Amino acid sequence: LRLLSVKDDEVNGLCEKAHLLFDRILKSKRENLMRLAAEANALSPLATLSRGYSVAERNGKVVKGIKNLASGDKITLIMSDGRATAKVTEIKGD
Repeated sequence: LRLLSVKDDEVNGLCEKAHLLFDRILKSKRENLMRLAAEANALSPLATLSRGYSVAERNGKVVKGIKNLASGDKITLIMSDGRATAKVTEIKGD
């Protein structure tokens, strides 16, 4: 009976240690996930648009520079809250 009591105490101690270890691992994984989510959000095109930037498209393709445009081109500006169509009237380089 005494041996059973000692073993019961050992099992309880091991269960408590396992629980604490599991909590520590879970906390670490949760913190890592939160960090990765914040990094992904910072890199998100939607986050960039919400900061006031827009993306210009011509014929369904992103305009990466003025070399991809000509006067008179019709472009679509994509913003955080919708789209607008515009016509290129002037092109100036740096």
